[in-house]
Amino acid sequence: MVGIIMTGGDPDLSAWRRQGPDIIAQRRAEYDALLERARRLMDRRRHAQAVAALQAAANYAVLWHTGQFTDPRIEAMLRRLGRQALHDFGPGRPPRDDGAPRRVLHVATELYGIGGHARMVAHWIRNDPQNVHSLALTGQHHALPQDVADAVRDARGSVTCLNARPGGLLQWARGLQTLMARADIVVLHVHNMDVVPMIALAGLENRPPSMMVNHGDHQFWLGSGVVDLVVSTRDSGRRLGIDRRGITPERSALIPLCLGARPRQMPRNAARQALGIPADAVVVLTIARAVKFRDIGGDNFVQALLPVMKVIPRMHMIVVGPGPMPAWQASIAQVPGQVHLVAETTRTQPYLDAADIYLDAFPFVSITSLLEAGLQGLPLVTRSAYGPDCGVMAADSPGLDGVMLNTGSVRELRETVAMLVQDGDHRRQLGAQTQARIAATNTGTAWRDQLQALYRRAEDLPRNPGILAAQQGMTDLDLFIPFVFDDPVGLSGSATIRVSRATQMVLKSAPPAWRIRQLLAISARRDLAGSPLRALIPAWLGTTLRRRLGREL
Repeated sequence: MVGIIMTGGDPDLSAWRRQGPDIIAQRRAEYDALLERARRLMDRRRHAQAVAALQAAANYAVLWHTGQFTDPRIEAMLRRLGRQALHDFGPGRPPRDDGAPRRVLHVATELYGIGGHARMVAHWIRNDPQNVHSLALTGQHHALPQDVADAVRDARGSVTCLNARPGGLLQWARGLQTLMARADIVVLHVHNMDVVPMIALAGLENRPPSMMVNHGDHQFWLGSGVVDLVVSTRDSGRRLGIDRRGITPERSALIPLCLGARPRQMPRNAARQALGIPADAVVVLTIARAVKFRDIGGDNFVQALLPVMKVIPRMHMIVVGPGPMPAWQASIAQVPGQVHLVAETTRTQPYLDAADIYLDAFPFVSITSLLEAGLQGLPLVTRSAYGPDCGVMAADSPGLDGVMLNTGSVRELRETVAMLVQDGDHRRQLGAQTQARIAATNTGTAWRDQLQALYRRAEDLPRNPGILAAQQGMTDLDLFIPFVFDDPVGLSGSATIRVSRATQMVLKSAPPAWRIRQLLAISARRDLAGSPLRALIPAWLGTTLRRRLGREL
């Protein structure tokens, strides 16, 4: 193999270990104050305001890690709010006759065209044709992705956008309860901080079995004290749920991420010609949302592979997601014409058609993109730089395990990529093995059989009593998360800006009096992002106007 000059680029984990405890302690104090604000409102039975305050606390815990992946206090408050404000003694849906289709209600906060979240919902529904699938949305501000809308229509179901109805969080939760009561089973695909489905479930005395897809397994989330079964799509997320979220093993399940067929649109050389890439190039592709390309350890994503591209000039990188990235331009200039940056797009197939190797995003891995690239027959390379305590910061998933090349240091990454670039036979053989493994694991009859078993398991479980198991203490994972996953405001902003941002996110869904009071406080601290007039527009009204005007407000 051609010799590669090695330089730095690994994150400074020792510095993160020194700085992490103080960061976590400060954030915990800020979060606790937000939780206390919600508790006081609950004690005064100001339920609508308490829900908004609790939503702000949950927002904070997801955006800025507080050293916990769930909080028994907030889980108890969700159950209490549901019982006090939304207690429903209705009889629930009668038992389903043997052989009759299940009525499955999927609940999501918001589904986007970019990223794998919406595609998993669509693939789930399409791979379960014997049942009836409906979708409820608690915060959909953009047009629903067409593949999701089509899947629900073909499954004989309906789509309900709760946040287009007048009111706020509490009213939407009450509307969701009505939909839940008609379902045989509820599947949550919600954002980690969404309080609406949790208080809706908690208030139903005779609620249907519920499952939650653990798609945000690297962050804090709500629901471990409410939902009956937590469904992970990778083992690292399942283990973290048991160790750090108080989930008992019998309430924890694993199922591969469901994929759909994505046939090649054009031959490799034709795809390269369309993209302006030489026919004899070896193309290394990465696809991820822009947020997943944070620069750490002194090197940006492109810079880490500069030594390889300098020694092997026929290696080209296509990075779909980040867009122009001014901070990367000095690195790109060192290998003229070899790096191609593309903004976020739903049209990723031409880039997959042109590629030879798929390289995972870093420092924030992208599991869906890895699986979809592997299903195209590309060999997969990822990087796990954080150590044994940090499984959810790395890439793993049924279908990937055993075929994906997992590198540790930047040195190992460069050596692995260089080997694949230079050894075409090995590259193609590994790609074929990867494609076969993923097809057998993440598609077809095998996946559908696992889904039916998952339904039966949720139906057989008693409803969640809200008692969490003991949780393990903090590890390196907690100390590293602020530097890799957290909102950048958490590293450089003041305490008031973080609290203000977490609160501002819920203003449009909050009761008017609380909304105005909090808006005045945020403005007085000079923390307001955007126009105060826009912050006064209720969420339901903004959603309705967007639909009518066909644009974003």
